[in-house]
This record gives sequence, structure tokens and C-alpha cells, in this order.
Amino acid sequence: MKKLLLLTCSLLGLNAFGQNTLLFEISGNGLETPSYLFGTMHVQDEAAFGWNDSVFWAINQADVAAFELDFDAKSLKKSIKPSKSQMKEWETFLVNDLRPSIENAIPADTLGERISSLYVDILKVVLNNDKNKRGTFVDLFLKEYAEKNGKEVVGIESVKEQLNIFLDMDKSLLKKDIMRFVEADDWNVDVAMIMGGQQDMVDAYSTRRLSDVCTYLTQQMEGQSSALTNSLYTRMFNERNAIMMKRVSKMIKKESHFIAVGAGHLCDNSGLVYQLKQAGYTLTPIDIVTKKSEDKVNWVSYSNDNYSVQVPSGVSEIDPADIETKEYMSYISGNVEASYYTTKGKAEFRIELVMNAHESEGYYDYAEEAEGVYDDYETEEVDVEEEATDAVEEAMEDAEAESDEVYEYEAELEQTDAQQEYEYSVEEVEEDYQYDEQPEVVEEHDMADYEYEEEEEVPVDSDYGSDMKRKKSGNSMKDAFENDYWRTVTKAVMGRAMAQMMGEAMKGTGNLTGDEDSIVEQEVVVMGETYKVVSETAYLGYTKTMLVETDNGTYELTISGDPMLLDSGLLDAFFTSFQLK
Repeated sequence: MKKLLLLTCSLLGLNAFGQNTLLFEISGNGLETPSYLFGTMHVQDEAAFGWNDSVFWAINQADVAAFELDFDAKSLKKSIKPSKSQMKEWETFLVNDLRPSIENAIPADTLGERISSLYVDILKVVLNNDKNKRGTFVDLFLKEYAEKNGKEVVGIESVKEQLNIFLDMDKSLLKKDIMRFVEADDWNVDVAMIMGGQQDMVDAYSTRRLSDVCTYLTQQMEGQSSALTNSLYTRMFNERNAIMMKRVSKMIKKESHFIAVGAGHLCDNSGLVYQLKQAGYTLTPIDIVTKKSEDKVNWVSYSNDNYSVQVPSGVSEIDPADIETKEYMSYISGNVEASYYTTKGKAEFRIELVMNAHESEGYYDYAEEAEGVYDDYETEEVDVEEEATDAVEEAMEDAEAESDEVYEYEAELEQTDAQQEYEYSVEEVEEDYQYDEQPEVVEEHDMADYEYEEEEEVPVDSDYGSDMKRKKSGNSMKDAFENDYWRTVTKAVMGRAMAQMMGEAMKGTGNLTGDEDSIVEQEVVVMGETYKVVSETAYLGYTKTMLVETDNGTYELTISGDPMLLDSGLLDAFFTSFQLK
């Protein structure tokens, strides 16, 4: 009954603000310029990108774009590591509590078989080239667009704060849920749903109605009996919403912001929509459903000493040879300067001289020879699984023989990690966005804590392929899992997972779904001659490529990005406009 009342109040509150949207203008309460609030979803599903260009318009109106996190690679690297006290707590929990409970609950070979099955399912999802998914999730796509258009990008929260939600969870509740799962007769896990986002949630979000998202979340919690899940929900939404509200209020008073957070943070009485209204701001819904204009590309000329080509306005730095002052690729976003953004998705342009003239001749001779060898190979019957398994077993035997060197090397890595943890312990935060919470006390790391005890040799059971002595690493976590039980689990997991990967590699495909239509060829006329544009779905994404042979060598023209945009034909002038000088 209580949850029903909560749902009713939530929807009544939303009715006052326009529940048929995910985008709101924030005005009033002394603001000189309006800001904008948008509810996102952390998925790559094409259906989650169904909004119109009003979202781009809102970003362009603001001075600053604020997302839940700052996705900058440097910031992520500094913030990703837990504190020393957290690491110690988790080590104690895993070594002294969870590990022995698992060992007593399920045979090692059974656990290894079940985990290896999950590994294979995960591998299939990772290598599944689904053209209904974009190259990045909604938040990062909008962050890149904001950067492309010269907006300052900041994070509302730190990575450390989000990690702490899970690192500081009640470990007794976590153990209870883990053991319930481990002891179950059958591990019925939908890996695709977990990794790709629950389809029902995507469906609710794709309506672009906040009320549908909030209804879905409330219904999910109504049937939830896990104390751990309820605890996490409180921390992930109620507590974080309060912190977000405090920080967002300060941000929008200083300058105009585009605020993008998960749509769930806009729901019910703890959500930002209700809290901003209660604080005296006016929230005006903005239509994100009606298509306001057809996608039309504004083409401009890009040229250097060797060629000219047409690219969409705003696209630059497409040739690595033309770039001198900065790195060509960033850690997460690729080359934003060479990218083009529309509601249909993102496309990144690139032209590169991949082979000079003398290399080209040798390459094509080699390619023909290789194609003949491959044809011969296809006619032979090969037991892929058997060969892969033999290769895995041989690799694991070699790994056992080198175990002493591995442990010494890992000890050196741990010392290096300890030093890096010390170097990154002081987090840099922009002055305008200092958090009001109690400042974190940075513990001075005593490197002596990372010194290792004198190595002690312990026997290794000969059943595991070696009569050698294995040395203790001095790391209590590692040593605790160096027993027959966990070696059996590891061997089962690595054997099956590696056999699966090697098997697919031997078949000559990176697509486990068996899609035979991953390569499509299209003929175009360039400089009076016919060339082929090859569209290909591969592990690293979707691309369209054209090779142009010249007296100087071979130029490779590539557009990589989201299938809906690339398949629309809107960008094909990039290929047909190529002209040599």
C-alpha cells in the first residue's frame, strides 16, 4: 500500500511539470539565464536515442554541460582506485568470510563449469555486432557533442563517490545474496540483459515519457525482496539525489547549464524535478518527440597538398599526417574533431595513406596468395574445438612451468600499483565545483605496508601438472586463493573460455552470431572511375571504407560510427567527392 501511494504521489507530481518529456527548462527563482535538465539512460540501444534535435538545441543554449561523471580519461584514472581501508575491508571479507563459505557450498569443478558458461555467454554478447546498438551510450554521446561545440564539460559527482556506493555496501547482505545464487541448482542468468540493459526499461525510456520510466522503476521495486537491493536503491537514488540537488542548485545560479543525469534521478519526491520545483524554480517541459527538421548535411571542403574532399561542416583533422600539435585519438571518444553528430548518430571521418607505391604492389600479390591459401583451408575438415583445447592445455602447462617468474613479476607490479595509489591520492577538483561534503582526509601511504614477508615455499599438488615448489607472494588475498579448490576453478574457466575464443579465431570470424551479411559492397564513381565502398560490421564497430590506388600509393577513406547514420547515405559524398591534386 505504501508503495502504491508513493507511485500515485510521484505521478501526480509529474503531471504538474509535463510528464510527456525527459527535457525541462529551468527558470525563475532569480536565475538570469535558464538552464536545462535532461533524463538519460546508460545504454547503447538505438531506441534510447529517439529524441529530436531539441536536446542538441538545449546543449547549445547553455555555457556548461554537466553530467553525472566527468568522463575525462585523466580524471577517471585518478579516481578509479579504492582507498587503502576499503581494500583491507574487502580483502578480509573475501578471504576470511566469503571464500570458505563458497568452498563448503559447491564442488570446485561444478563452480568452474558454471562460471565458464557465463564467460562464454559474456563473450558472445561482447562480440555480437548488433546494428541496433550505437557505438557509445547516451550520456557519452551527448558529452562528445557538447565538447565538439565548445562547451565546458564537468561532472556533478566524482567516480569515487559512485564507487563508494558499492564498496561501502553491507557485506553481510552481499554474502547472503551471493550464497543464495551459488547454492541454486541452476544459474539462470540472462547475460545479454545484464550487459545490454533490461529491454523493458529501454522500452519505457524509448517512449520519451518520464512517467513511463518512473512507473517501470516503481514496479520493479514493488517485487523486490532482497534487503541488499533495497539498500542499494536508497543509496543510488534517494541519497545521491539529495547531493545532486545541492550541487545543481549552485551550478545553475552561476551560469547556464545543461544538466544530464539518469532519468531515474528525476522520479518521485526525491527526484530533481520535484526538488527543483519545491525550491522555487519553474520547470517547463520541452517537446523531444516531434521531428522539427530533416537531417541535412552542410558540406565544406577539406584539402591538403595531396587531395581535396568534402566533409560535413565542423569536421577537421581527418588525416593523421596533417596533425602536429596534439594527439590524434583520445582515450574514450576517438577523434572528436573529426566527428559529426546528428540525431541519427555519430560518424568519424579519416583519410590515410596506408601504403606507398612499392608497398602496394607487394601487398596485392600477397593478398591474392593469401586468398588462395584460405580457399584451400576452407576445403579441409578441421576439428576446431579439439585443436583449440589442445592449444589451451599446452599454454596452461607452459604457464605452470613459469610460475615462479610470474609470482615475482606480480610482486613487482603490486609495488608499482602501491606507488601509483599514493601519487593519485590527491584529487584535483575545479574551484567552482568544490563539493560541500566533509573533505576527504587523504591518508599518507606508508610504503612499508606494501613490503612483503619473506617468501615461503609451499608444495603444489602434483595433480595440477607440476612438482615444483610454489612461493608465497606475501599477498594474503592471492595466497588465500592459491589452493587446489581455486586452481580447479581457474583451470576449468580458462580452459573453456580460451577454447571458445581460439575456436572462433580458427573459424576466421569475430562474430559469434554467425551473421554472414556483415560485409556489404557498394560501387561509386570517383574521379571518373568505379570504386567499391565496403560496409563492414566488426568487433570495433561499424565502418564504410574505400581504397583509392594512386601513383603515390593507396589512400584509405573511412567513416566509422553508428549504423543508422552511415546506412542512411547522407555521408556518401565524402567518398564520391575525393579528388587528387
